[in-house]
Amino acid sequence: MTLTDFLAWPASGAGTELLDKPGADKPGADKTGFDQPISPIATPAHTSTPTPAHTSTPTSVLEVSGLSVTYPRAATSAISDVSLSIAPGGTVAIVGESGSGKSTTAAALTGLLPAGTAVHAATHSHLGEDLVGAKPRTWQRILGTGIAYVPQDAGAGLNPVRTIASGLAETLTVNGYARPRIGSRVAEVLDAVGLDTAEHGRRYPHELSGGQRQRVLIANAIAADPALIIADEPTSALDATVQKQVLDVLSELVAGSSTALLLITHDLGVAKERAEDLIVMRSGRIVEAGRTRSIIASPSREYTRALLTAAPNLGGGRLRPSADIAPGRSPTVGAPTVGASTVGASADQSPTEVTATDAEVVLRATDIARDFGGPHPAVKRLGVELTAGRTVGIVGESGSGKTTTARILLGAERPDAGTIELHDRELSTYGAKGLGRRIRYVHQDSSAALDPNYTVEKILTEPLRGHRIGTRRDRPVRVRDLLGFVALDESLLGRTPRELSGGQRQRLAIARAIAVEPEVLILDEPVSALDVQVQSQILRLLVDLQQRLGLAYLFISHDLAVIEQIADQVLVMKDGLVVESGDTAMVLRESAHPYTRTLLDAVPRFDSTAVTRPATRPAIRLATSIGVDHA
Repeated sequence: MTLTDFLAWPASGAGTELLDKPGADKPGADKTGFDQPISPIATPAHTSTPTPAHTSTPTSVLEVSGLSVTYPRAATSAISDVSLSIAPGGTVAIVGESGSGKSTTAAALTGLLPAGTAVHAATHSHLGEDLVGAKPRTWQRILGTGIAYVPQDAGAGLNPVRTIASGLAETLTVNGYARPRIGSRVAEVLDAVGLDTAEHGRRYPHELSGGQRQRVLIANAIAADPALIIADEPTSALDATVQKQVLDVLSELVAGSSTALLLITHDLGVAKERAEDLIVMRSGRIVEAGRTRSIIASPSREYTRALLTAAPNLGGGRLRPSADIAPGRSPTVGAPTVGASTVGASADQSPTEVTATDAEVVLRATDIARDFGGPHPAVKRLGVELTAGRTVGIVGESGSGKTTTARILLGAERPDAGTIELHDRELSTYGAKGLGRRIRYVHQDSSAALDPNYTVEKILTEPLRGHRIGTRRDRPVRVRDLLGFVALDESLLGRTPRELSGGQRQRLAIARAIAVEPEVLILDEPVSALDVQVQSQILRLLVDLQQRLGLAYLFISHDLAVIEQIADQVLVMKDGLVVESGDTAMVLRESAHPYTRTLLDAVPRFDSTAVTRPATRPAIRLATSIGVDHA
């Protein structure tokens, strides 16, 4: 069997290998009903009769009732009594906090659950075909032009040794496209998601930005005109303009054909603008379901109201520290105040105890440039000042130079030109250990930044020991102080990262970063993968920590609503250049550059009740019957 190289398009078996293990063919499902099931989502009233591309009868694309899933060795069900219905041409969004069961629901609907998982459903059908107890062979047939799955993790969905164009060609080949048609179709779908075939088609996944890789997954999903697309957080890594472009492509596909879309997202603005129907999940159950407009306007459950309250929205202004947070407290007993000046200290020496003022510039970069040989420099003539107790935000589309800037300021990347000074001293004169203590980095992916085999206690103890902070006797106390700073319970000390939720892992990553008493924190998309409630908690935590410790932040984000909450000043980057900068409130309210206004216009908002529908015709041609453009 030939496996497609994209997990996002497992037409000939990729992603179903988990079901091919011994015992996976056992149905593990029954026809037993459940007490008081949640009523399925009503099919949209405006939905038209589906075209022959997917079915010849006006039936639901997907129908599920009483769906429950229990993972191997789990004491409780991951999801219970989930029911939903998606009509041809309809869009349904599932929202909920981390661990609510959104992704498990998606995996159950595509047959991509691990072997040994217990799945029960009263009904489960795709275009009228019964899928209760479906065998791997059935899923292999359906996961193609029937159902396309777009995972959140673009890195896991792309073959690292195959170019983008060849990977897409493989997808089309296994779905029956004729060889002469494949090249033009690859160009069509890449163009639809804003990628150039000549430039990006010959590249490998590692040569693309995170947002570009996510767009490739979308292109792969729409390539063969599926009946249903299940997109699991498809835009969490994308900036506002690219997010709008990608969602427009998906919306055009839905509007221009009978394709249905199940959109799993933690972004309530996206759900509100793109979905006619909304499902709200919590603890594996549906707590509210119905028309999106009605739920957003008047939620019936307190949990839904809490999600709406926590959602970042432009116009909310800068977050302020909690009333009980006093400045100047250090997370370690007897340690120097964070933000203390290090002028005169040797490269690898601990910071001396000199109090910094709020106006002190801790890190200054002037005329920074870095060129990797692409169509434009990665960074050009960039200048920035990071001040103790204040935050500078950087926004811009994927590939604009945000992360390269962060790596240069961190000392991990050498600039081709320009100067960087830490307390008026050239950054290159600091030893690696001394610099690593003063400037810390918080990754977007906390899972990749934390050793999966270490316990929480060891993760926090390691930097203390490495920088010789404290003694062996008092380090356990310091570790517990750090946990308290990021609002984590001491009961987590013996757990590993995989036993923590996404929000807990990000808190742990922040605790590890502040453990060595740094002066600067560089945060690269630290909340982009988190649900709105956890995102709100992390942002509040960062604001309180800054007040308490006097830290200077460089905060990178593609979310302008987040930048408004966290940043005092903002730099807007495009193609390696800072096109606009200044006070965050002024830039967002009175932007002078067209690119900034484009970013602002692309942000999903809650001030309109209408669901967004594309005004233009579909950007790609959609098949209208089985066999069109196929061999």
